[in-house]
Amino acid sequence: MPSVSGIRHLSDQLYVIVFTNRSTKSGTNEIHGDGFEYLRNGSLNARNFFAPTQDTLKRNQFGGSVGGPIKRHELFYFGTYQGTRTRSAAQGVIAQVPTAAERNGDFSDLCPGGFDASGLCVPKGGEQIHDPDTLQPFAHNFIDPSRFSPPALYFLKFIPPPNGPGRQLTFAGPSIRENEDQWMTKIDYVRSRHQISGRYYWTNFKHPPFVAKDNILAADANGNQVRVQNIGINHTFTASPNLLLNTWFGLARQRGGSLSGAPFSFADAGIKIAAPTPPEMSVWVGSYFAFNTNHKGDFDRGEWTIRENVTLVKGSHELKFGGEFLHVKKHLVNTFTMSGEFDFYNNLSGDDLTDFFLGRASEFLQGGGEFSTLRGREASAYAQDNWR
Repeated sequence: MPSVSGIRHLSDQLYVIVFTNRSTKSGTNEIHGDGFEYLRNGSLNARNFFAPTQDTLKRNQFGGSVGGPIKRHELFYFGTYQGTRTRSAAQGVIAQVPTAAERNGDFSDLCPGGFDASGLCVPKGGEQIHDPDTLQPFAHNFIDPSRFSPPALYFLKFIPPPNGPGRQLTFAGPSIRENEDQWMTKIDYVRSRHQISGRYYWTNFKHPPFVAKDNILAADANGNQVRVQNIGINHTFTASPNLLLNTWFGLARQRGGSLSGAPFSFADAGIKIAAPTPPEMSVWVGSYFAFNTNHKGDFDRGEWTIRENVTLVKGSHELKFGGEFLHVKKHLVNTFTMSGEFDFYNNLSGDDLTDFFLGRASEFLQGGGEFSTLRGREASAYAQDNWR
């Protein structure tokens, strides 16, 4: 939507759905303009009663407009710019990650009640883990590190050790960094029975993904970018005092999609699976930890339309008729879950974490993505008589 400094009139029409009509401002015989800055800052806001500190949101929206004559009474220009910057500090996240002992095969902490003489967890003493291949218990909950899955060991290079009690790891999640810029320019030509206007609108939004190179748990799953452009040309011709013709042409394009924040791929970890480019990863280890790096989603939507409206006043009748032709194209590339998702839910060895170390996923989900190119055409016509 264009900046409010460039909108002259806004109205909603309610039918089965709501239509919003917008008309943009135009230049006049006098040079005129405006500027604005809207600021939202946690330092200026009251602290939430239940929050220990004030929020960290910083949002700046700024811009302005200018318009005037190119040739007085005949040719005019108008333009707007609006920029929006949104920042918010990372929120604290808590995960349960393997301890140093567990990374060396010692999972005795799963049985705080202790073990009997044969190395089995005493009744009601905690969790007894077992070998998913033989179903035999691991004595003293110890797993020979040579049994560890190479991909699990690779992932652990990017998962920090606990920095709190037990397995607790507290870290900063991805921060919010969003930038949006939009421009609009408009030219109007007024001469005798002709009124011609042309408008170009451009906007670009980007939320770059945070690439978690040191802590994969902090990966950003919300990266995306979108660019929108449209052109509108309008010609109104007063053929006679009772005959008005209006021709409108519009061209629009929207391009963007989601962005992956993966610092490496499943293939880098040694998982032999067909993987898209850029990489995407999704791993869930029960109630311990998870990481999701988002996926590539690329869409390109374009359309053009031409519309003709005729108004004829004849006696007590106001006749209106016209038609429209619309051409739409949509191209989509979506690699969602093409790399797959691994879920570990203690179904095989007795604990989520040991399932992960042994590389025994409870569930693997994989999709084929979505790839399509769609085209469509539509023609319509109408006729109306207002009889007074």
